[in-house]
Order: sequence, then structure tokens, then C-alpha cells
Amino acid sequence: MRMTDCQTYRGPFVALALAAALMSGAGAASAATMQVTLDFGTSVASPESPYIEDGFEVSGIRLGLANIGNPGASIFLDQFTPSLTLTRSGGGAFSLISFDYSCNSGICDFSVGSTPITSGSSSVDDFATAQPAGFTDITSLVFTWRSSRYLIDNIVLSYEDVAPIPLPAGLPLLLAGLAGLGLLARRKGRAA
Repeated sequence: MRMTDCQTYRGPFVALALAAALMSGAGAASAATMQVTLDFGTSVASPESPYIEDGFEVSGIRLGLANIGNPGASIFLDQFTPSLTLTRSGGGAFSLISFDYSCNSGICDFSVGSTPITSGSSSVDDFATAQPAGFTDITSLVFTWRSSRYLIDNIVLSYEDVAPIPLPAGLPLLLAGLAGLGLLARRKGRAA
């Protein structure tokens, strides 16, 4: 039995198209866990609301930075800024890992979400670190003032950074294979 030209070239083109299709699936998107620390810089000022740092926004009625903390500025809660809301710029979920805080005269009475913070530091320049549980995959976080003045610094957050799907290296190969199959089908249609 004699093979036609179409049958002779069909096998390599099919194998080529199949290989390209398998290679194109190898370039799937990947997610990496990113971690950032909001340290509010080193300058003391009344920043505009929202304050933006490392892809996160901190908003409140009147934001203020104090010249206390590490590396030199902390944001505060007081009667003029009774709450701070933290979100990702452009939206998206994140997780709270920890934050540093200082209570005025050793009196702590504020909350993070629904978690009250009632102890930790003994003076304004003595910072404690809180690692509250239950703040995983959230879209916003609210710090709420209750009494006195509280400084907040070094808010450590994590989030999933999904890398864009790259153009697979096999895509041109797949297109060439499909074009070849199209040519073979066209030649087969003419021969019939």
C-alpha cells in the first residue's frame, strides 16, 4: 500500500503540534508570598490620607506621624484620628503578621479589628510587639482608638503576589504546528 504525500508529512506535524501544546502548559502562573513592613518613613508630618507605602494604604480622618519609633516615625491614634483603616492599594487580600505599638503612660486601650489591646508598653517611647491571631486573608484592617494616645509602627504584612502568565516559549511552535495541520487538511481536501 502506497502512502500519499499527505500521509507522509502528517505524522511529524501532529507530533510537532502535540509537543508545542504540552510546552505551552508549562508556563502557568505562580504565586509568591511577599512580606512588607510599613514603617512610616523617617519624616514627621501630617501626611495626606490615604498614606501609601509599599502597596498599602492607611487612611483616617487626620493622619499624624510622631518622631518616635524605629526608624524615626510612627503613626498615631488619638481623639483627632480615632481610627485607621489599612487596605491594599487596588484591593486584594493580605495577612497581618505583627505590629509595634506604644501606649501613653503605660495605659493601653485600643483595638485591632475586634481584638482589644490592653497591655504591652510602659511609656510612649517603649514599644511592644503584638502578633494577634485571626488576621489572615483579610481585605481591610481597622485600628480603633478608645482613650489616650497610641503610636503604631512597623506593621508587618504578607500577601500573595501572583506573577502574570508569561508568553510560553512553545506558543510559536504550537501555532506553526496548527498551521501545518491546516495546510495538510487543505491539501487532503484538494486531493480528494
